Amino acid sequence: MRVSDTISVSVGCGDGSLHAEVKSVDKDEPSTDHIKDELKNDLVTHPGFDVLDAATKATSRSTAHASTSKLENALRNLNVNELSAEDDDEKLSPSSRSAGYTCQRQDITSDFQYDMSHRARGKAVIVNNVNFAPETEMGERTGSEKDADELVDAVRSLGFSTERYSDLTRLQLLRIFQNVSAEDHSDVDCFMFSIMSHGADGGVIYCTDGVLCLEELIHELRGDRCKTLIGKPKIFFIQACRGERLDCGVELPSEDITDEVDSGGTRLSSLVIPLEADFLVAYSSPPGYFSWRNVSSGAWFIQALIKVLKDHGNSLEINQLLTRVNHEVAYRNISNSSMPDFNKKKQMPYYTSTLTKELYFASHKN
Repeated sequence: MRVSDTISVSVGCGDGSLHAEVKSVDKDEPSTDHIKDELKNDLVTHPGFDVLDAATKATSRSTAHASTSKLENALRNLNVNELSAEDDDEKLSPSSRSAGYTCQRQDITSDFQYDMSHRARGKAVIVNNVNFAPETEMGERTGSEKDADELVDAVRSLGFSTERYSDLTRLQLLRIFQNVSAEDHSDVDCFMFSIMSHGADGGVIYCTDGVLCLEELIHELRGDRCKTLIGKPKIFFIQACRGERLDCGVELPSEDITDEVDSGGTRLSSLVIPLEADFLVAYSSPPGYFSWRNVSSGAWFIQALIKVLKDHGNSLEINQLLTRVNHEVAYRNISNSSMPDFNKKKQMPYYTSTLTKELYFASHKN
């Protein structure tokens, strides 16, 4: 999905530093030269307003790949264990790291369900980028600390140990994934990663010093790079803009509101699975669209994810969980801005999956 050729809005978000400029406007669209000043004033005087986790200028995939290729060369000369996690569990004893989680053993296994009966649930890496270097033209992401705090609590309740980071550079984030790839995950159920940051079209996410393609991180956990996660779910939650389009929504006809709510193959004697198997990547918006964050209550997508994980994470399958996240964001949120062009807008989460089995986070019994 590509950004419309008729309008290209570039927005940086943050309290007192959020700005936007119109690069080109369709003839039928009103001029929006006033956006920069009004957005800045909104955040100063109206902390309850919704803002965009957006890039200030479109960034191409080729630019991102060029940046990360240089980083990969630099990484070859680094010890992958050089960066230590600022784990907010580090002052806790091992027995207290997953408070509220009881490891119950599941005896029932299935060809269609992931084995979630390993000794440990696994690691959840949570990254919250708030502040950015001036050259990135990215504003401060006010309100995202609340998202990070509550997401940590939600995933711990599902048995995950957590590593939490803030304001990472591209090199630091890539190094973290090299560490994860080198670790032994034999005795864990799965791996989870979440990042909250600015973003742009083409799978680009912002670190404090520039852009990085999400694909560079996923690549580190493929079956040919991380052997001990083969056949295990690798779950990604991404809160970031994916372009510059706004979702204006559409009215649902009243008569429709009735309930809310091939080819053959040969089975191999030895199991071989694709390199890209067992990934799920959930985004806050579809390709090409903005994502919204309320500077007081947090990002729409992350807050919906937290609520659903806390309420249903131990009972529903991952696709059911994400369908409920979709519903929460789609039906319960609409943007609040003094600027007509950004007021009463909607958002639709979006996920892709190569999971090969059903995934439940249900607790196990010893």
